[in-house]
Amino acid sequence: MADLLGSNDGGYRTHAVGKWHVGHSRWEQTPTFRGFMSFFGFYLGMEDYFTHKTNGGYDFRYDSKPNCGEGCAQIIDERGNYSTHVFTREAIRVVRDYATKDEEVDSHAPLFLYLAFQAVHCPNEVPQQYVDRYENKTDWTDKRKKYAGMLSAADEGIRNVTQAFKNSGLWEDTLVIFTTDNGGPTITGCVQGSSNYPKRGGKHSLWEGGTTGDGFLSGPALKKLQLPTKERFPHLFHVV
Repeated sequence: MADLLGSNDGGYRTHAVGKWHVGHSRWEQTPTFRGFMSFFGFYLGMEDYFTHKTNGGYDFRYDSKPNCGEGCAQIIDERGNYSTHVFTREAIRVVRDYATKDEEVDSHAPLFLYLAFQAVHCPNEVPQQYVDRYENKTDWTDKRKKYAGMLSAADEGIRNVTQAFKNSGLWEDTLVIFTTDNGGPTITGCVQGSSNYPKRGGKHSLWEGGTTGDGFLSGPALKKLQLPTKERFPHLFHVV
């Protein structure tokens, strides 16, 4: 998608923030070789939210320009910083930098921002203040409270990024595509406090609770594109 949007015909400024997890065994599989002008985040599929370590290694980097491989990709020290907050901060920076229209940037080129939060993927980690909001939920398990806290942190981040678009004067031309890659793990894998009700099953199962997810289109650009608003689409669609 970034290859298409970032091409001469597409003309977009393309930036990726967050989790990648679609190739890292050679540089050509990494984001800035796949159409993105920059990437800030981690290449693998799961890591600690605070230490950013996985399998004993540290995976957090900034690839600052197209085809940014060996000698260009930088390891960024975000140890101790919660990834949802870090990705929110970086996404807001991308929006603000775009809005200021650096002299080297084509002022007519639209922006494509791919923001892939680590939340709410396991491990189940979140600053305690987000869990404390749900202490009155006496019928919830501790896993459920922590999961709700992780989701609240993500909600806060999405709100702040949305506000950055508004503050930068970009919101009226913005289309938001929000989706997930699978249902929450309820029985197998890293079981969390998630629920896929009323769908049966969860992540790693072949039931709809695992293989399907919800998504929505939003933003003022819907009307400009003459797409329906406040309408539920009941049919299947495929995201790769």
